[in-house]
Amino acid sequence: YDEALDSLRREIGFHQESGNIMAVGRLTVAIVLVQLARGDAVAAEKAYKEWGNNCEAPEMQTIEQLLQAFDEEDRESAQRALASPFIRSMDVEYSRLASTIPLPEALEPAPKSVVRPNAALSYVTASANSIAVSFCFI
Repeated sequence: YDEALDSLRREIGFHQESGNIMAVGRLTVAIVLVQLARGDAVAAEKAYKEWGNNCEAPEMQTIEQLLQAFDEEDRESAQRALASPFIRSMDVEYSRLASTIPLPEALEPAPKSVVRPNAALSYVTASANSIAVSFCFI
């Protein structure tokens, strides 16, 4: 992956020198994909911040959807973003790479509260009991 990233960065430099900004946007998507394949979502986001201003709307939308899914550890959104028509329309190598990117692990939902509605004060919490006791003395 390191060699691929070096090659992509050099190619971006060549396109910037020649004024071919449209190519830089697609290469930015490619770098984001390679960084995600390496398992480095932070580096993917840094690459987007560095070259994202050269992206067109579909490229930006795809990258932002991907980065948000990985940031939120949203497995389903990441899967949808990696299967987007834009990525499928890229070179075959990048489309194949997208299918091998490890998806983020889904976050476990927070445990539900175990307090029952209309429960006796002693069941709710100790702090609730002290509040109830203080109201009794008023």
